This record gives sequence, C-alpha cells and structure tokens, in this order.
Amino acid sequence: MKAAAKPFRFKYPSRRLRCGFYVQPVHWSDNPAHDEAWADQMAARYGGRDSPGWLREHEMQPVSPGTRVWPMIAREVHVLRRDWAEIVGPKWARFRVIDHGIRHPTCCGWVAVNSAGDQYWYRQYYATDRTIAENALAILSKTKPEEQIAGDVADPAVFARNPETGRTFAAAYHDAGLAVTPADRSPAGYDAVATGFVSALARYSLFHRRAHPKMAALEPGTLETLAAKPAIWFHPDTAESLQSLYEECAALRYEEVRGDPFRHAAPEKPMDVHDEGADVVRYGRQTAAVAFYEHRSIVPKDIFDRLIRAEEEERKNARR
Repeated sequence: MKAAAKPFRFKYPSRRLRCGFYVQPVHWSDNPAHDEAWADQMAARYGGRDSPGWLREHEMQPVSPGTRVWPMIAREVHVLRRDWAEIVGPKWARFRVIDHGIRHPTCCGWVAVNSAGDQYWYRQYYATDRTIAENALAILSKTKPEEQIAGDVADPAVFARNPETGRTFAAAYHDAGLAVTPADRSPAGYDAVATGFVSALARYSLFHRRAHPKMAALEPGTLETLAAKPAIWFHPDTAESLQSLYEECAALRYEEVRGDPFRHAAPEKPMDVHDEGADVVRYGRQTAAVAFYEHRSIVPKDIFDRLIRAEEEERKNARR
C-alpha cells in the first residue's frame, strides 16, 4: 500500500504587504521536481545563481541595488555553533530589546552582555498582526524561568500616544508585564554595530592565526587592537531564516542612488524595509543601559581562552 504523501509546507512564512495583502514566498526547491541542475538552468536567464534577480525571486533573499551597511558580516564568524549562553552562565547580564510593529513585524531579541560590552544574541521573536498584549505574552513565555532579565528596552516610538485610546503604547506593554524603557536609536548605532562585527572578525583571525579574508592586510598589532573592542555574535537560532536577526543585519543596505549617480552623493540612510532585526541589534548596541551594563559578577579574563580550549577538546573527541 502506497504511503500517504506528507502535507506540503512552505519553507518561508507569509508576510503582509503595506497595501494589506498577504504574500507567500516560494523557494525554487519547494517543488520536489526541481533539483540543482534545474536551478542552474533557470538561473542562466537571470545571469547566474549569484545574480541579484535570481537571489531575490528564487532564493528569497532581500537583495537590492544599494550597498550593504555591514559588509563585514560572515556567517562562519558571527554565528556561533556553540550555545555560548550555557558556557558563560550567570556571568552575563541578559536584556530583551523590542522593535514594535502592528502591520510590520514586531521583533524582540534576547541579548547576553558581559561587563566588557560583548554581546551574544541568543533568541528572537517575530510576529505580525498581533496586539501588544499578545506580543508581550509570547515574549514572556519564550523567556525561560531561570533567566534573570536585567531590563527591557523598546523603540522610543512606543512612548507615543495611541490616538484611539489616548494612552502610550509603552503603558500597554507595562500592563502586559513588560516595563520597557526607551532605546537609543541614534544613527551612531550603525557604526557601533560595525565595530562589534569587526571585533568578532579580529578575534576569529587571532584564533585561527591568520587574517580572515574580510580583514585585508593590516599593520602589525591592528588585529589585537580591533579584538579589544566589544564584539557581537549570534546564536544559530537567530540566523536560520531570512526573517532573523543575523540575516536582516547581513542584508541591510543603504538606499540606492536615484537619478544621475555622478550628480548625487551616495545616500547614507539605510532602507526602511526588512530591517526590524537590524534595528533591534542597533538599539541593543547603542543603548547605554544595555551596551555598558555594569553588574556585580565579573567575567573571568580567561573566558575567551576557555572557549578555545573547549572547542579544541570537542574536535579531539569528534576524531576519536
């Protein structure tokens, strides 16, 4: 007897457009009849599988003509395959950072921060068309009982008044159990995040005893100087889909030049689309209460060496 076919499930979630319609992205591999050879053949008309058109329409990547805001991001560097939160334990303070939305997604990121300012984004939450109460309940339920959250920050827009009720959105969050404080959304946060990504690259280079390809030839001592800056990493759970903290940071681009490019300077404003995760990371990096939180538990100075030893031990065990 022939086994029943499994129900078809789309790989990517649906998304509401600004006009009110829902769209369902379809990846080329969603069709079982489409293999790698089919993709190579179909991609040729777009200019290859690395072309922006193919990536945008068939790989579901939000590729745009603008230049990337953070081109130094590399998955093998910034996405840690180990659950670092378990290694550092209570030595790191934990925060929740929220970018509020109704028609566009509400995004919440959980970040662990040490006294040196290093940040590890280890959990995320995305939802569309939910009330503040529903979002707050989901955020609280995703937080484990043993976690001690040092504070909650949110986009300052939540402190505006709801025209229908006359109360602030922040008050609604407070009523639902989340006492949020305003995040710092200064554009300076883009540079602060870039510094964090570069620091992680420098530490990766020092660990492997060779400069990462994204780190061009540097003068002696430069890697050590960059590695001393507060770094930023992501847990794999925050990098497994296009709507994720890591992927939205990696895909964030500046607005493209319109008109004659020789008569206009390159714009310095990032695109306001698919940027909820990037905004959350920027708020967490820029807001002083999160980025420079001083807590009583001092992080051991040898924590990085301990992580290296743990990884080397894991490799030895894997070879046995």
